[in-house]
Amino acid sequence: LENMQRSDLTIYEQAQGFRMMLDMGETKYDIAEKTGFSITTIRHRLNLLKLDPEELRKAEERQVTMQDMIELERISDPKLKNAALKEAGTNNFRYAVEKAVAEESRRAIAHAWKKLFGSLGEEIPYSEKTKKRQIRSYYMSRSPEEQKESISKLAADNAPVYWCVDQYNYIYLLGEPKADAPDADEVKEKYRLEQQAKAAKLERIREVENRAKKLRLDFVKGYSRHNGMTALLIELIREEPEICDVNWSFAAELCGVKLVPEKDEDGDEDVTADVFAENSDIIYALVNSPAKVLLAMLAAYLEENLYHTMTVHSGIGEHRQNEHLDRWYATLQKLGYSISDDEKAMLNGTHECFGNNEEAN
Repeated sequence: LENMQRSDLTIYEQAQGFRMMLDMGETKYDIAEKTGFSITTIRHRLNLLKLDPEELRKAEERQVTMQDMIELERISDPKLKNAALKEAGTNNFRYAVEKAVAEESRRAIAHAWKKLFGSLGEEIPYSEKTKKRQIRSYYMSRSPEEQKESISKLAADNAPVYWCVDQYNYIYLLGEPKADAPDADEVKEKYRLEQQAKAAKLERIREVENRAKKLRLDFVKGYSRHNGMTALLIELIREEPEICDVNWSFAAELCGVKLVPEKDEDGDEDVTADVFAENSDIIYALVNSPAKVLLAMLAAYLEENLYHTMTVHSGIGEHRQNEHLDRWYATLQKLGYSISDDEKAMLNGTHECFGNNEEAN
């Protein structure tokens, strides 16, 4: 107990101390009362003991913060969590966490699909797929709950059914081949597989782009600096001819303000520039942190109004340079944004998601 009061303990050493006290019969509430640490702090420290000690030691050498460690608690899988831990203390950390969270979500969704199909029929290896009749394929990007009823009916109408999955996150519902079915058309099958692979590739690219967008918007929401930045932002806004055509509701949200829409002559609700400018919370923010409001306006215009142009791929999954997005990243970096290696690779086209489908998987 006396040792826990030392100021030179690392967060991991504190965690070890808490664990020793628990092992000696203390409860978390006892420890909180005797050490002065909150229950929340104790819980967060104890969670560190689930991490790889060597990787945590390296992270501490990189001056990792406790907030970074709390971010890791969003990840359940130990392997994914320790993989993200390797990036703690670097510009890649937040991206690595978002990637791991997305991977866990993908696995959970895939598990739900497999559980549903497992209740309908027998799983077979993908290599056996051509021996069966394909009834329908599904891309496992969202929960199957909305389609559960129609899938179950389709399976019942074609019983007995089989199923398998491929490397592109597709799941197939299969039936027995018809007696008079013609031989498979190899050309059509090849074309179908190519189109399917392209769709999967585009999905992976969009996942990377959406993850990067979330990081950019998180930075805007948390932005608090203002000295010397207002003039820079005003100059950037002047370069955008349609900057006033922003999503004012979204701009307010980035400032931490919720606006009440007003009704127009047709009775439709909308958040206008006047509603934005006349809101007391926005006025307060303009007075105290004008750069925050200007950055929110710029982000709302670029990330929402120009959403479909802020991409680095063509419709067939090939990389293309996006000068607009390059300038936006350059601006964010001047404001203190730490760009990850994955984001850099996305911008210059070297990211693995732009490779061929086998490599990308």
